[in-house]
Amino acid sequence: MYGDSGEWDEQVGPLIEVGLFAGGFPEARDIPRFKALLDTGAETSCVSRTAAAILNIRDRPVSTRTVSSPSGRADLDVYEVSLVFFITPSAFQVLEMEMIEAKSDSDDWDVLIGRDVLKNAIFMMDFAGHFAIAVR
Repeated sequence: MYGDSGEWDEQVGPLIEVGLFAGGFPEARDIPRFKALLDTGAETSCVSRTAAAILNIRDRPVSTRTVSSPSGRADLDVYEVSLVFFITPSAFQVLEMEMIEAKSDSDDWDVLIGRDVLKNAIFMMDFAGHFAIAVR
């Protein structure tokens, strides 16, 4: 089981480091790492356009999905990816899943982890700026 804790930025929210890859399973040291925002308000996890380009998957969506957000509705590409939670440098937990490409990039995060992942987690945060997460 993956677990992490830290301090969250009140302007951004709780961030953790995750890995993402698509296709064959790489060596642990070769898994690209990204900043991930834990977002309990998001129904579905998202990958930034920049991260999708780094993974070389932008031209390989498996489908499109109509998504509603505060900025309106949009048809966005869906990708099959492996989300990696690093437990130690050589131990990790991998979730095979679909992620929607974010409508726009953020300077603060590359991956947005929504309730599709958090439903399998215990997530706590306080108003003093601390958080903890455990994913089973």
